[in-house]
Amino acid sequence: MIKKIQIKLKGYITTLVLLLFIHVSYAQDQKKVTGKVTDEKGEVLVGVSVRVKGSNTGTSTDKDGNYTLQAAPAAILVFSYVGFSNQEAGVNATGVVDVKMAGDKQLDEVVVVGYGTAKKRISQVD
Repeated sequence: MIKKIQIKLKGYITTLVLLLFIHVSYAQDQKKVTGKVTDEKGEVLVGVSVRVKGSNTGTSTDKDGNYTLQAAPAAILVFSYVGFSNQEAGVNATGVVDVKMAGDKQLDEVVVVGYGTAKKRISQVD
């Protein structure tokens, strides 16, 4: 009975060591990527969605247009923002990826017109 328990424990320990090794090797593949996102005029863009293509990893730019995330050295970053065309950029050796977003030309074709008034009556129930 003791030998069966020892064999099971060795199997569990081996599995744990293997999982730890995989986790550590994955973490080493990731690097810190930072950058700044601006428009064509050089104005910072707040709230731009920045994500790693093909994964769930992502973030958004802060009030100064800066972002930070972890990505693989060969990853592709996808930048998206309302009113601008999506843009992709590869992670480089320095880990700094600055992007200048171009305005979306299709947005110029959208015209929203609203007019009219409405009255709301409140009746009091006694």
